[in-house]
Amino acid sequence: MSSHASSAYTSFLEQTASCASGKERVDRYLSVLFPELNRSQLQRALRDGRVSVNGRVILKKQGILPGDVIRILLQPEPSAVPHAVPIPLDVRYEDEFIIVVNKPAGMVTHPGSGTGDDTLVHALLHHCNGQLSMLNGEDRPGIAHRLDKDTSGLLVAAKTDDALRTLIESFRNRQPDKRYLAICSGVPSTQSGICDGAISRHPVHRLRMAVLAQGKAAQTDWQLLAQSDNGQFCLLECKIHTGRTHQIRVHLSHMGHCIVGDRLYGFRPGNLKHLNLLAERPLLHSWSLSLKHPSSGEWLSFCAAPPDDFSPWIAALNLRDRDLAERLSSRE
Repeated sequence: MSSHASSAYTSFLEQTASCASGKERVDRYLSVLFPELNRSQLQRALRDGRVSVNGRVILKKQGILPGDVIRILLQPEPSAVPHAVPIPLDVRYEDEFIIVVNKPAGMVTHPGSGTGDDTLVHALLHHCNGQLSMLNGEDRPGIAHRLDKDTSGLLVAAKTDDALRTLIESFRNRQPDKRYLAICSGVPSTQSGICDGAISRHPVHRLRMAVLAQGKAAQTDWQLLAQSDNGQFCLLECKIHTGRTHQIRVHLSHMGHCIVGDRLYGFRPGNLKHLNLLAERPLLHSWSLSLKHPSSGEWLSFCAAPPDDFSPWIAALNLRDRDLAERLSSRE
């Protein structure tokens, strides 16, 4: 890479490939190595020649091999204070205190290193005309909890400082009921269970979290909702009592049932043989959220059916519960 190209950028991300086979699509593998960057950022970096392998600009059809050093030059950081951007939102509830949205997969919750002006915060600032609590700082207005970039589903934000204080305290005390749907490899041997392994940063693979004795306490309750006839995959509902980074992904992988599409935590296309089904991201969706309204104290409950990329997987499941099937297919 030329020194001129390098000098135009002040920062970069760099990782060494460890599990590549040389056959993966470059953009998909980069999304595993650099989960903090969204798909559009990676595509722009590839298009602009800002991705190098072992010091040379990567070619579009080039394979990545174990030991390759991959560097992405980052565009100059935008203003530290996010601004309003007219990005459409799927709003499920809104009043003068809070707003509940159904976040799409691929959208980062709030600005951070390497993100652009396409986060949920940018969209919320536009939709709410800037009326969000700044209690957590101007870079995270209204944010009481978050979802991973590739996780879709329900999330609540606060418009006033009092509402945000109350929400943060309620999440700290584990009051809200947060339930997720996950398409997972294999089928557990029991109908339900609890995974309470403590979670910490992986000692070697720094992009990943892991179940480690010295980690922070974490608890995920899970229930088997349906399974494929061949037993290759299943649908789990997961209720989290804590909010550790990648918690559900880590716990399910630790159980031996990694989320379909979650390459960071062990999923490989070969895990599910002879299936004509695709997963472009970890199939994890926040589908149910119940919480006390921070002002009135009234319990509010919301449900959002999983997005379209779940549909072929759900269709292939042996769903005997008619009510569940209707809830999963509803787009209301």
